[in-house]
Amino acid sequence: MKKPQTQIEELTIYNGALGTMKLNKNDEQVIAALKEKDMTLAEITEKADLPSKKVFKSLRKLFENEMIDSNARKYRLLTAIPPATKGKAVADEETAEEE
Repeated sequence: MKKPQTQIEELTIYNGALGTMKLNKNDEQVIAALKEKDMTLAEITEKADLPSKKVFKSLRKLFENEMIDSNARKYRLLTAIPPATKGKAVADEETAEEE
């Protein structure tokens, strides 16, 4: 199986608890910005070079699918790896430990 070139490409389709979610370019830019540190809406808007309305829409989508969290108006990325992938990685590690 061919590996994605970047971690962002791995996130293009996210299989969360609410079903499959496709990430668009704006979502990917927001995720890339949040990988650096926790940020406010204004900081993400500046870093991603997107209008605040589009950033807010992406944040809402990511929040609803439990990929980000917010505290005191700062957003943080909970995981860069969708839960389905993360679970598989843990299973693979456990299998490797048994051998």
